Order: sequence, then C-alpha cells, then structure tokens
Amino acid sequence: MVARLNLMMIVLAVSLLSFSRNAIWRDDLSLWSNVVKGSPTKARGYNMQGVSYMDKIRYKEALSCFYHALKLQPSKPQTLVNLSRYHILHGLYEEAMRECREALAVMPDNWGAHLNLGVAYFRQGYVDEAISEYQNILKSESTFYKALNNLGLAYQKKGALKEASVCIREAIRINPDYPEAYFNLGEVLHAMGQVDEALLKYERAVALSPDYWEAGYNLANLYAEKKDYTRAVEAYKKVLSINPAFSPAWNNLGNIYFMTDRIKEAKDSYAKALRYDPGNVQARNNLEMVMRGRQNSEVRSQNSE
Repeated sequence: MVARLNLMMIVLAVSLLSFSRNAIWRDDLSLWSNVVKGSPTKARGYNMQGVSYMDKIRYKEALSCFYHALKLQPSKPQTLVNLSRYHILHGLYEEAMRECREALAVMPDNWGAHLNLGVAYFRQGYVDEAISEYQNILKSESTFYKALNNLGLAYQKKGALKEASVCIREAIRINPDYPEAYFNLGEVLHAMGQVDEALLKYERAVALSPDYWEAGYNLANLYAEKKDYTRAVEAYKKVLSINPAFSPAWNNLGNIYFMTDRIKEAKDSYAKALRYDPGNVQARNNLEMVMRGRQNSEVRSQNSE
C-alpha cells in the first residue's frame, strides 16, 4: 500500500471585503493615533485608527475604535462599513448585514456597503442575494474589480464555471496585480480541468504575494499532481515556513517523501502533521502505515540473518 497523496485544495474562496478609508489609503497606526490625540472629539480619527488596527490584526482595539467613532457620529456610513468588515471576519453576519443596510440607508451608492453585504450573504449560502449586490455595484461601477472577483466566486459556487472565469479574468484585466483574483481563477480553472493554466495562476499569485501561503499550498498540490516532486517539496516547505502549523501541508509533504523513498522524512512529516492537528486522520493512517512497513522490514531482516 502506498501513501495516499491528499490533493485536497484550499477552496476557501477569497471574497474581498471593503474598508472605507475616506479616500486616504495610509494605514500608519501612529499617524491616526496622533490624530485621535489631537482631535479626540472627531469621529474620523477613531474610524481610521480602527482600520489601522484591523490591518495589524489587532481586532479588539479596532472594535473599540469603531464603536467610539459611532458614539461621536452615529450612522456614519464609512464607520459602519468598517465595523461590518470586523463582524464578517468574526462570523457575525447578521450584525454585519444590519450595519451595511444602515450605511446604505444613509448613502445608497456606498459600494463598500454593497460589497460587504454581498460577502455576508455569500458566507451564509445566500448566493443569489450576493450576486444581486455585486451586480448592483457593477451597473454603476463596471471597473470595480473586487465586485467582479466576488461575482465570479458566486458564479463558481453555483457551478457556472465559464461565467466565473469571465468575471475573474475581467477583474485581473482591470487590476493585473491582484493576487487573490489569480488564486480564485486558479480554483475555477482547476475545477474546469485546465490544470496547467491553473498552475500558472497560482504561480502568479505567489509571485505577487510571496507570503500568500494558501496559493502556495494549492500550487504545491498541483506540482504533486503533475508528479513534479522536486518543486512540490520546495513549495510545501515554503508554505510551512510561513504557516508551520498547517497540518495538511505536513501530511502532503510526507506523502511526497514516502513516494520518493525518503521514509524517515516521511515519518517525521506525518508526526508533525499530527502534532499540529491530532485529528488529522490521513496523517495518522499514513504514519501507522509507515511504521508497519518499518516493522515488517525489520522482521524480514531478522529472518534473513
């Protein structure tokens, strides 16, 4: 029996959320902290300080800033959009939808609110409603590449792969330096059986964003699928240098080692997969298989003496 090569791809579609930054795209936390100190009664500083905290994955501080901004200026669309993003990231979709609707009641053409509302719908499985939100944006903002990307994901979810490909390709045409769109297009192309082109899209995503480990993982899987084991090993190692606790990559790396007769490295990789995720059934089965093979080998060696 040979180790099963687990090529399950990461299919968490990268549906882009929106921040509202009041047309200022700096995320310098110290800048906005100074603004808050200088103007403690102005909502804008707290809103942008919250955005900066979100960029740094300091969610507790971000939430406090957004709430403080809304106390100073209730129903401010920009702040509500940013708060909705926080709630979507934490799986609080009803709260996010309420905030998006409140923002749209004040500013009906707030595309960030439409986008985040679409994402909230999508995450809950309301794909048609998500499509409606994205299409509403594109009627007026046909070059809003994030909406095109998300519309493509919604079509993919419905199995309309051709339409999905068209939308995501258009997002890339508008913004060629958009790694998430290359990742998503890779997913669509792989589902369409176009493995070579999918591989190129993952390679482009990683080239644009070297720390994009999700794209790197899918790239490694496609290398393995094409039996390019040298590149697969390199790609898995890169993924694990960024996210060492990602158990599936350790398991798949172990599979490559096993199939290339690097048994000790295979065993070590499976063990690490289980260290980070004791519930990884494939890694456990693979490790047990390797250990049984070693024991059988030792028995045969003893019998030949």
